[in-house]
Amino acid sequence: MAWHQPTLFLVVPAGAAVCWAVGNGVWLIVGDILAAVPWWLSFLMLTIAGERLELTRLLPESRWGSPQFVIIVVLILVSATGALWWPDGSLRVFAGGLLALAVWLARHEVVRHTVGQTGLVRFIAVSFSDYGWLAIGALLGLSGAFAPGHAWRDAALHAITLGLVFSMLFGHAPLILPAALRVRLANHPSFYVPLAVLHVALLVRVAGGLSEAFWLRQSGGLASAAALVLFALTLPIGAYRTWRRNASGGISSQVALCRRCRPPPGVPSPRSDVGDFDQSCCSCLVLPRRLRYTIDLPAQHLEAIQYVVAK
Repeated sequence: MAWHQPTLFLVVPAGAAVCWAVGNGVWLIVGDILAAVPWWLSFLMLTIAGERLELTRLLPESRWGSPQFVIIVVLILVSATGALWWPDGSLRVFAGGLLALAVWLARHEVVRHTVGQTGLVRFIAVSFSDYGWLAIGALLGLSGAFAPGHAWRDAALHAITLGLVFSMLFGHAPLILPAALRVRLANHPSFYVPLAVLHVALLVRVAGGLSEAFWLRQSGGLASAAALVLFALTLPIGAYRTWRRNASGGISSQVALCRRCRPPPGVPSPRSDVGDFDQSCCSCLVLPRRLRYTIDLPAQHLEAIQYVVAK
């Protein structure tokens, strides 16, 4: 896709995939798995950043947003490469790049405008708002925590991988799984329970890493695993609620588009058989009233938008 449509939000995830392959190659050639960690972290961070960058098109265009983003990506990639020869200094620069990325994402994130909504939209926004953990991990990395053998290395890596990456997975699951499994999933307050357990467990683990208290690290690790199990159990609860409400005739899956957002004549309308949607315009619900703009979107993009506003 990046080859046929070389836009920044497609090129960055493609580059992230290359980072994953480079990390595997470094591990194979060098024989040290620790040398591959910066590349694997780059894979995760650039994949997330590329996806969030695409959604910034729904916000007012920023003059310096894209140039700043490119500089941050280049800094991350150059420092990951330099870590093979000058690990100490390069890993600190790498951490600085991650910190800059956290600030950029927090500044340009669309969920800042959707967190005030309700239902599944709010849960997704809350799950996608955990760039603070990325910043914490980066700050620890600036102090040298990314270096192999550092006492804070466990806290720094898990702040990023658990605090940000797994929170993103929690937010994506209610959107991707219903579409992949062809089931309907209603929002349920229980979705917040495993997310809260995950963050509390990570706080315990980070505290244990910083204080070098092994029992705290162990407790935090076990609690994090429990959070994943809890979340796996909450999804069937949401599916069951949807089935019960659908059986009683309490849910309508029709998608209503306003006159502005309705596809032109002859263009197929977005599918309405995935997820449960409110009887209002699926496109206009994405952003608050003051941020609604006329955006020329093909039907398949409107379909993607209706996932965002699924309830």
